[in-house]
Amino acid sequence: MATIVFKCPHCGGPFECAEGDRGSVCGFCGVTSVISGDTGVHRLLIRERIDLNAARTAVRKLIATGTKSHEDAASFSFTEGTLIFLPFWRVRGMAMGWQWREKETFREEFDYDENGTRYTRTVKGPNERSFSLLAKPLDFSTPAGDYTVFGQVRAGLAAAVLKCEVMDYPDAAARATVVDPLKGIAQARQEALAMTQGSGDSNGSIRREARVRISSEWLALTYYPVWRLLFTRGDKVYPVTIDAVNGDVVKCRFPGAEERERFLPLALIALLVLGWTTMPLVGVAATALAAYLLKWRTGTLAVSSIITLLAGTPERSAGVQRG
Repeated sequence: MATIVFKCPHCGGPFECAEGDRGSVCGFCGVTSVISGDTGVHRLLIRERIDLNAARTAVRKLIATGTKSHEDAASFSFTEGTLIFLPFWRVRGMAMGWQWREKETFREEFDYDENGTRYTRTVKGPNERSFSLLAKPLDFSTPAGDYTVFGQVRAGLAAAVLKCEVMDYPDAAARATVVDPLKGIAQARQEALAMTQGSGDSNGSIRREARVRISSEWLALTYYPVWRLLFTRGDKVYPVTIDAVNGDVVKCRFPGAEERERFLPLALIALLVLGWTTMPLVGVAATALAAYLLKWRTGTLAVSSIITLLAGTPERSAGVQRG
């Protein structure tokens, strides 16, 4: 269970409590504080552990590792970096209710054809109806918006293992960009209940009804930190998303540097000229060897690929991509 850090409203001293507690005693002055969020929603913040310099270094290291070239990593210029807090809904409680289901059944029967060969056929049986009560713990987390532009931010139930603190919005907005939640409480509840109801066996169900509610509900809007960095090379901009807790590069796309094939085209041309000016048999052997080298280098013997290689058209080396 997550540990949340509060400031005592009486003496200002910090003290901790377990997530979900409604009250806690300050260890400095002994005053008991009642803990509640606005309209029943706790607004929590997970502090970043990776600063801007560490995030920038992680990106350059990834480029150098992926392209196996420190020069290629240095070709990208860092432009700016912004700390962003992404909101995630967390719903905890007990999912309680009932489920009714009607399910098709089938059985196998053995029969014999006119030649006496035994075969098996599937026969539909009577529908089965079942009724069950549901009471299970619920702990559900979902993004409070569409964060595909940031990549796969795996915040999930991070609040369950990371230390959180009550969000001070003015302080957070002064040093970072705070994203507003686009998904409301009602939608988060519906997704949590849908996950609970969909966890059972639904194979063969033709009708299904359920009434499930959340008891002892605890709602939290947890803000998770990510770094949004911008790099440039030439006139192109390359955005990068970095997890500000563990430093992982979540999303990026860096193309490799342009490479020109200089030696192989000249070697192939010299080989063909030497072979065919010597004698036809040597020319045939030289042509076969040249075709083998082209196939090895380009992976194909298409005319367009051969022309591109012989013309010395630059190609890009393998780049780096995440997310």
